[in-house]
Amino acid sequence: MAHHWPLPSPPSHTTLLIVTSIFCLTSLTSVTLRFYARKLARLDLCADDWFALAALILTLTYNATLLSGTSHDIIANYTPTHLTSTTTPEAKKYQLALQLLEILSLGLIKLCFFTLWKRVFITHPIRHLCSILIITILLWMIAFLLATIFQCGTHVSRIWMDADPTTTASCTNGGTTQLTIYALTDLITNILITLIPVPIIWSLRMYVVKKVGMVVLYGVGIYLTAISIARTYMTLIIIHTTTNRPFMENFGVLVLWAAIEINVGVVVCCVTVVLRGVREVRAEKRKKEFHVLSGVGPKKYVVRGVGGRDKDGDGDGDD
Repeated sequence: MAHHWPLPSPPSHTTLLIVTSIFCLTSLTSVTLRFYARKLARLDLCADDWFALAALILTLTYNATLLSGTSHDIIANYTPTHLTSTTTPEAKKYQLALQLLEILSLGLIKLCFFTLWKRVFITHPIRHLCSILIITILLWMIAFLLATIFQCGTHVSRIWMDADPTTTASCTNGGTTQLTIYALTDLITNILITLIPVPIIWSLRMYVVKKVGMVVLYGVGIYLTAISIARTYMTLIIIHTTTNRPFMENFGVLVLWAAIEINVGVVVCCVTVVLRGVREVRAEKRKKEFHVLSGVGPKKYVVRGVGGRDKDGDGDGDD
């Protein structure tokens, strides 16, 4: 049912350029720190690290596409002379490209989280739920990619050729339903990302203060969930309101919030790994300092081989 709700103001041309440029830097920095932390801690790269890298590549591609459309006055240009039959199809092409990149980026971010939880909680039964969610996210990505590409059937060009400069109507009647399901399922999976570690950590036998610290470390998904709630609200208002507003203005709002969720997702999926890596490096450093101050070096193990020879090869068993 459509409602007459106040619509959010569209972002300005300058706002999109500045916000997207800053996001490029923050996303690149976070993933770089993630890999650097793994290297410092001398840990092997795992599936979640590669998902984070793939998400970064697609997120930067999304940002570059958004910057290109904005700098060429195709996106975030709300002047009446801009709403013509020539420029709106171009904006529709950008919209299709950004939607596909968004689905892939968000899917990879979710896979990064769920594979990380599965690795961290490998001895807990929750790993089975993580495995199910990983398969679910893969199917989620495939389903919405196909639904977006073939929203006009096999005539993909109709997505932008039939564009009306003054409406947000799609060439298929399922557009509103599809966007609603997409927004809600995106929110639900983000909530699961946030909640999965909490009961496991809280059931551990440790001081409450330490539990809270662990929840803060592993509960970084709350930031992604908060952004997702705000974005879902904006999306539902735009697609279900009876207010007739030009496509360009709604498009500007939607791409801004999509950019925020994607880039924040890349950052928060790296926070836990970076902080754990820093903590392990600090622990190793304190251990070495203790050995130096106490005058006791790290224990050296002797491995005897064939013939009773030790690791040094002198056979006397001395260190």
